[in-house]
Amino acid sequence: MPAVATRSDAVRIKVGGVEVKHLVAIGDIPGVAILRVAGKNRPGLGAIRSQGDGTLLSWRAPGSTDFGSDVLCSSDGDYLLEDGNSDKWARVRVRAAFLLPIATQSRVLIGEVFDNGVSHGDVADGISGDSESWSFFVVNDGATALSGFRVWIDPETLALPVDISIGFDDVTVFQPDNEYHANALAFGPLAPAASQEIFVVRDTPPSTDPETDLLTLIHVSWNE
Repeated sequence: MPAVATRSDAVRIKVGGVEVKHLVAIGDIPGVAILRVAGKNRPGLGAIRSQGDGTLLSWRAPGSTDFGSDVLCSSDGDYLLEDGNSDKWARVRVRAAFLLPIATQSRVLIGEVFDNGVSHGDVADGISGDSESWSFFVVNDGATALSGFRVWIDPETLALPVDISIGFDDVTVFQPDNEYHANALAFGPLAPAASQEIFVVRDTPPSTDPETDLLTLIHVSWNE
């Protein structure tokens, strides 16, 4: 059974020491609360279920046809449920006394999160233009060192009417659009509890039309 912080969920994105929520998950089964879902799940309709006497839990990511492996959750605590693709996980908190003693299943609606720690506040003056910078930390919350980190910007984000760039500071920044781009931010290894700060710069040209749902999507990869 994969334990919390031993697989893909060992890497956390944090701001001010608080883990960033990438996606919001609506839906659960009695006795189970979904704490976090991996960004790789992407928005859509997933599912969580219990089997047997209600203590075997499993996760199915949006777009998947099969549930991942059953995880025995017979006592209170946090558990990692993985889809067949281990990068598409759900971290859950179980209160065993409230689990139904029968098999049950629920759909889980997964949606984007706006104004989280990877984003920034509204532009105050779209007529004059605006430039803002902020940062987040890539943190290894696992028990072993991780290496081969790379950070890049989703191509759809680079197509927005604002310019998003990333860097190890807010002066020398780049716009890599894939994992293997020459300017993808590469670093590591990260020891347990170690972190790397990543800066984001957003430049809004003058007279840019207002937008209510610009999504800054940044990818992080690493070797387990």
